[in-house]
Amino acid sequence: MKALVTGANGFVGSYLTEQLLSDGWNVRVFVRKTSNLRWLKGLSVEYAYGDLAKNDGIEEALNGIDVVFHVAGVVRALNRDGYIAGNYLSTKNLYVASEKAGIKRFVLLSSRAAVGPSPPTTRIPEDYPASPISNYGISKRMAEDFLRERHTVPFVVLRPVAVYGPRDYGVYKFFQLIKNHLNIYIGKGTYVSMIHVLDLVDAIVKAADKGRDGEAYFVCGERDLHVRDWGVFLAELLNIAPLLNIRIPKWIAMSTAYVAHFFARMIGKPTFVNPDKIKELTATGWLCSNEKAKNEIEWRPNIDEKEGFLSTFEWYIRNGWL
Repeated sequence: MKALVTGANGFVGSYLTEQLLSDGWNVRVFVRKTSNLRWLKGLSVEYAYGDLAKNDGIEEALNGIDVVFHVAGVVRALNRDGYIAGNYLSTKNLYVASEKAGIKRFVLLSSRAAVGPSPPTTRIPEDYPASPISNYGISKRMAEDFLRERHTVPFVVLRPVAVYGPRDYGVYKFFQLIKNHLNIYIGKGTYVSMIHVLDLVDAIVKAADKGRDGEAYFVCGERDLHVRDWGVFLAELLNIAPLLNIRIPKWIAMSTAYVAHFFARMIGKPTFVNPDKIKELTATGWLCSNEKAKNEIEWRPNIDEKEGFLSTFEWYIRNGWL
């Protein structure tokens, strides 16, 4: 079997590429010519170059491919159009080209954000009414809906919660704050669960094989905590004390985000602090059930947060990130 992996040079994509190679797949990776390929060095992969949003190089990349793993996406953009291009238009272009190429299976890595917030302490199922609140979530939902409406190639969708692990830049900021004895949350905070990157990759591979055509699967761990309590959990695990818990009023955070976003647009470089992110960080909750994934694709998380957090922290230390 031969796979095409988009976003293979990124955090999740690089681990997925390694796993597929380990499982005996032939792998072709689709990247831009300007992409940083440090996580792919030494791997026996083919390279295909192009731009998904511009519909450049896709047909050539799909030649001889059996299964597409569409991991590439945009998590930060300067405006709504940037999210739409990176998450919806890119998926649309790749899926339409997959029809012509006779692809047997299309696996889309979506996001928990595509459904929108949950009640504070309730794990919602996959068919919970969708109401995404951020441009990121809306663009991911648009990509999912396009696949359902078109449905010419068998597909399956994965919706992970916050993903952490070595090589990650997103949740890394959380580790960085805790190491500096700071536990910061905004407004009332939110309830979230997390998933280690290796458990997510395991779910992606299993879904490609066993997932039901047209179905979506939440991918989350077994522990649900308020964001404040995640900080306390990590600090206790790493013996970091004292820990200063800082609650930032939502209006201050949102005002700061708008200012940061204004300057980001001026210099043309997206920033982590933006109004969309504040909306997500102050939503009621981002909890979901993993029962469907357990029952239908025979997956379950194997790395508990104690083991995962410790190994991730140690990796950050070894590689000079912390």
